[in-house]
Formats: sequence, structure tokens, C-alpha cells
Amino acid sequence: MTSTYIEARDGARLKLQQDKVRQLMRDGNWRTLEEISLMTGAPPASASARLRQLRKEGYEVQREYVRRGLWKYRVTPKYDVYTIVFDSIEELNAAANAGMAMIMANICSDCAEASTPPADPAAPQL
Repeated sequence: MTSTYIEARDGARLKLQQDKVRQLMRDGNWRTLEEISLMTGAPPASASARLRQLRKEGYEVQREYVRRGLWKYRVTPKYDVYTIVFDSIEELNAAANAGMAMIMANICSDCAEASTPPADPAAPQL
């Protein structure tokens, strides 16, 4: 069977749809496929496909029955900080490395100024 997806033809369009759906649904609000479609410009079937892709990216996609075949969806992150703050694992790693460099710089500058750590005022005195 031949794939209907062709990267050169479909890649940029589907990535834009995915980005729009991800950005919209990150707020955790419940929406029907029709609402997602209206707010992103993606057809309802494409919005459904983009929600499936969000599951593959690590998001939890919840669904709740409304009435007569109508469902609403909500997206919540599986990985709290990563999925809320960062768009990719590369961004997460870069931020973690930058934060660690700042912490190490502060620790090393504190060590250079004092040979012993400061006394804990709550510790018992000997």
C-alpha cells in the first residue's frame, strides 16, 4: 500500500497544524473537534489526527462524552515542566545545562571566598 503522506507536499502544512493544535490545547480546556477546527483552521478530521500525534509526543489526551456522538477533548502534559515550558527536549536540555552552569559558577565562587561552609544557625552548638 502506498502512503498518502508525502513530506515535500504535506510536511510543512501538517507541522503548522500540529503546532497550532498543541498551542491551543496546552491550556487544558475542554474542546470539541469542531471548536479545535474553528480555532486552528484545521479540518475536524485533521484536528483529530493532530490530537493522536500529541499522544505520541507524550501528552495525555482525555476525552469526555457530551451527547449523541459528540465528544470533547482536553490535553494535559505527562511530563509537567517539559511539556508546559519547553517545545522540545533540546530546549529542555539547553535550559538544564545553562541552569547547572549558573549553579556551579555560584558554588565555585562561594568556595573561593571561604574555606569552610557557613555555620547552620539551627545546628546545635558544641
